[in-house]
Amino acid sequence: PPLPSTFDCAFLIFTLSAVPPHLHPQTLENVRACLRPGARLCFRDYGLYDMTMLRFGARQHVPRGSGGGGSTFRREDGTLSTFFGLEEAREMFVRAGFAVEDLEYACVINRNRKEKTEMRRCFLHGTFLKPVGGEG
Repeated sequence: PPLPSTFDCAFLIFTLSAVPPHLHPQTLENVRACLRPGARLCFRDYGLYDMTMLRFGARQHVPRGSGGGGSTFRREDGTLSTFFGLEEAREMFVRAGFAVEDLEYACVINRNRKEKTEMRRCFLHGTFLKPVGGEG
C-alpha cells in the first residue's frame, strides 16, 4: 500500500459505483489517507437517472438492507452499479473529510447518425480537496 500523504492527486473514474455502498466511506478514507494536504480528488461516476439506470429491471435493484444503496443495481455479470445524486455525493465526500471544490451533473447526448439513435447519459463530476492543516 502507498505511504500516507504521498500523492498530490487521485482519480475515481467510474470506480466508486462498482464498490458496495457500505464500503464507500472506507474507500474514501483510504484515498484520503494517501493524499497530501491540499491535494485534489477528481471524481466522475454515474448520475441518477442515467440511461443505464433506467434500463435496469426491478429484479436487478439491490435493496439497502442487502448491501445496496437506494440506487444500486446488480449487472448480469454480478458487478454493482450505483448511481449518485448531487446531495448524496456531497454529503459522502464531506463526511470523509473532503472539501467540495466543484460538483455537478454532466449530461451528454451521444448520437449515432447511422442508426438514428440517441443515448442520454448523466454523469456526476466533482473535484474535492483534502484540507490543509487540522486533521490528517
